[in-house]
Amino acid sequence: QERACAAYSRHQAAPGMEVVDIPFDRTTEWLLERRIVGASYTKSLRTVHARLAAALAAERPAEAPAVAQLVPPGTERASLTYFDAKAVMQALLDAGLGEKTLFGGYSNAHTAQWADIVRRFEAGSIHLADAASAMAQAVGYELPALKKEAARAEKELSELVRRQGEYERLAAAAEERYVAACDKKGLGTDCSREEIGRRLRESRSLLRATFARVAALCQSEEMGGAVEYYLAYVRHCLEAAARLGADVGAKAAPPDVTADGADKAGKAGKAKGKAKGAKGGEGAGGGAVAGGGTAAPAAVADADEVATTSLARLRKVQALDASSALASAEAEAAAGGGSASGDEPPRLSLWAALRRPATRGAILLPILQLAAGSSMGEEVLFRALLLHGLVSKARLPAPLAAALSSAVFGAMHIWNERSAVQRSIYAVWTFLGGLVFGAAYLGTGGGLALPVLLHFGNNFIVQLVCVRKVAQAALAQRNAFVEARDRVVAGRAAAGPARSRVVGSGGGVAPAK
Repeated sequence: QERACAAYSRHQAAPGMEVVDIPFDRTTEWLLERRIVGASYTKSLRTVHARLAAALAAERPAEAPAVAQLVPPGTERASLTYFDAKAVMQALLDAGLGEKTLFGGYSNAHTAQWADIVRRFEAGSIHLADAASAMAQAVGYELPALKKEAARAEKELSELVRRQGEYERLAAAAEERYVAACDKKGLGTDCSREEIGRRLRESRSLLRATFARVAALCQSEEMGGAVEYYLAYVRHCLEAAARLGADVGAKAAPPDVTADGADKAGKAGKAKGKAKGAKGGEGAGGGAVAGGGTAAPAAVADADEVATTSLARLRKVQALDASSALASAEAEAAAGGGSASGDEPPRLSLWAALRRPATRGAILLPILQLAAGSSMGEEVLFRALLLHGLVSKARLPAPLAAALSSAVFGAMHIWNERSAVQRSIYAVWTFLGGLVFGAAYLGTGGGLALPVLLHFGNNFIVQLVCVRKVAQAALAQRNAFVEARDRVVAGRAAAGPARSRVVGSGGGVAPAK
């Protein structure tokens, strides 16, 4: 309002200027009623626009670079008015291209062309009608659009300012936590990346010395005595367990029992073991009697085997330099074409798991639930609501309505894949599926049974294939883990005899070489 008042004051002050108070969208009608422009001004205006388009298509004069700035190449004719043509004409005159011929015309072709455009604009005052149309277009459409754009920009700016404040608060909190962590670690004020790296390098050297001392202690004579003491303890426990098992077997089956009596005692022992669970070994031991009537002792692990197993951690510490042995074991495993353990991992298959009653339900039940739920929900949404509404409410033809609903159906599924190519393929696939489901819906007179059944079959097959891909990926990871485990076991087996202590038959421990 203030700008309008200022403009009105300027018009009042200008001599010879008349202020017209009329609606802006009726300026052209006012010019026609006052006969300022003729009734056939549109024909003359089309001629001027054609000349203006020809001038824009021509090359810009090199002598007047200002013309290329006013109307750069690619400028559309609809964006230019009489005032732009006057500005180009003035730029040509300022560049010294205003020389005239004997007959009063301009000698330069560009100047003559733009002078003709300006003269045709001013003939019959059609430039006023063109300016009125441009004003109505700008005020009625362009200004509201610019206002909306400005409001949207202000909203985005406020949102960005809010996010900036939030990020600044998060950054300040992170900096406080970082400083607190540095103080806790004893770094003090100097908590730069270089200082942290220097501390880590120092810690690595300290850890190497610590590990060397631990390895030296494990290889010392004192550790050998401790290991020998532990071996004696293990042997004592195993011998005591063997004696206890022999005594229990002797009590369960006396020597004077006949063969028939031993069989009956064995059956009774088995029945008692099934009934009491934890005491089943004792009942079975009571029945495990030889034909002569003597009881078999309880099975106890070999003392040397258990002693060797108990030294696994010590041997791991002693075999610190096992990189060469691991490399040779990997080379041998690669040359042999199999795992170091020699055992082929069992082959797994999704179809084999589906044939097993124990795993069939765990695989099929979630797939059936997901396929049924998604098919029924999507058919109700896209066919019963969207497609039915387009046909009955919007009165669209059935093929067009089916295509539109299928396009929406495909767009809703486009984010199910990751890459752009897979998204495009999946969108086309779902669009075709939506056409099939829509045809089934329309062909059955609005029934959902056939579309739901077709949709369920499609979802079931797709999800089953997805489960198979996941199972294949898991199997590949399992095989890689088994192969890595076999290589590590082979490396330890190759590095053990060279770096570990040798356990003698009497339980002594020899020094490591």
